[in-house]
Amino acid sequence: MPVNVYINAGSYVGVFTANSVQLNGALVINTPYIANATGFININLLRPYYQVRTQITYQDPIGGLPNTIISTNRPDSTGHIKADISNFLQSLLRARDESNFTRANYRDSNLSASYQIAYAEYWDGKLTGTQTLTYIPITDPYYVLYAAKQLGDAYGGNLAAYVPFQSVTDSSQLAKWVTDFAEPAFSNGCPFDIGFIYSEDLVGLQLYCQMTLLDINRNPVAGGSQNSYLLNEDGSWLLNQDGSKFIIASQSSFSTPIPAQLGLNRLLIDQSFDSDVFYFNLALMYNDSDGNPHQVTQTQTIRIDDAVDEQSVYLRWIGLTGCWNYYRFVYNQEVSLDVQNAIIIKNYVFDWANQDGIEEVISKSAGQKMKVMAEDLSVADIKGLQSIKYSPKVQMLVNKNPVKWQTVVLNTATFSEYETLNGQAPFSVMFNMPSINIQTQ
Repeated sequence: MPVNVYINAGSYVGVFTANSVQLNGALVINTPYIANATGFININLLRPYYQVRTQITYQDPIGGLPNTIISTNRPDSTGHIKADISNFLQSLLRARDESNFTRANYRDSNLSASYQIAYAEYWDGKLTGTQTLTYIPITDPYYVLYAAKQLGDAYGGNLAAYVPFQSVTDSSQLAKWVTDFAEPAFSNGCPFDIGFIYSEDLVGLQLYCQMTLLDINRNPVAGGSQNSYLLNEDGSWLLNQDGSKFIIASQSSFSTPIPAQLGLNRLLIDQSFDSDVFYFNLALMYNDSDGNPHQVTQTQTIRIDDAVDEQSVYLRWIGLTGCWNYYRFVYNQEVSLDVQNAIIIKNYVFDWANQDGIEEVISKSAGQKMKVMAEDLSVADIKGLQSIKYSPKVQMLVNKNPVKWQTVVLNTATFSEYETLNGQAPFSVMFNMPSINIQTQ
């Protein structure tokens, strides 16, 4: 019976048939001699049914207890083993939010998670009696985010572009903020936060967020008034006896301490800006032992949406980058009522003179639909809004105090977004409100 072996040595790369084994242990293969070479060889007969068992340890997102699963991975024809655990990682995350918008930075354990990997070799006959496998642990933990990478994205399926480090070689390597917008829009009085990753490389640093207020020309506001607030250890606001926030600064550029919380964090923006403030910049920073500041994220500009609060509809959704995005539609929205699935029975008429009808409606289904619209949006805003149309989770704000959201379902369609020659275009999207609860008979 011929034996096939995989060889990777110099010019000899591939699967070859072994003709014989010589007394000195040399293996003769059926291929022309080219030159001497060194490398490695895989022979399945030496370790039949070879596999690598991957042990994944994680914290259950529902019960909060540690849990472990085993993934069995077998080699391909070359002897290489690849353990694809992406489907499993999806089960660690949930498209839901438990933030009450009171903490300066909220660690979102639903949209991010950590896990650890250990592995062990196994083949037929490796274990006897009561022996058990000895797993080799990988020291560093892994992290996963509720994001969807696209073809052509840098770093493949890795979110390295969003991970901050203590120092980088040039400013282009500073970490990105986790948002789908080039410039997110903030609306006074509406709940708003922006995501960032708190990496292990930042542990032990006094990280803070630097906010700089900008005028209509994107220059720092001179003498503008703005507040910075004192925080509790858990990142919530420290309150005065009357329930108002404890003010520690009033200036045009100020910093907010960021408690160390590994994973995806959401920085809360909970201010009311003056009319002369049109934008503000955010950057995460720390000071070294000499007091010198170091920036660890890119400077993110956020636009203040100063549109009149008229018939506003405030939506949020989980974008492709794996965090919540926010946008406010104002002035005029189209509301329609959709009634379907009427179940009708036909009664037997036994008294034509007095019977009140022939058909009876047993049940119906009904729900409102809303079409939100915006005119003359920039292409940059439209690109940021596109993810709302295919997001797995879209919600509408129904109450500001306390903050309350309601899940809506967007209609599927083919959308005409914009023309490349124009810098602006209208934008609209239609969604189903929660179904109306109707009586049956």
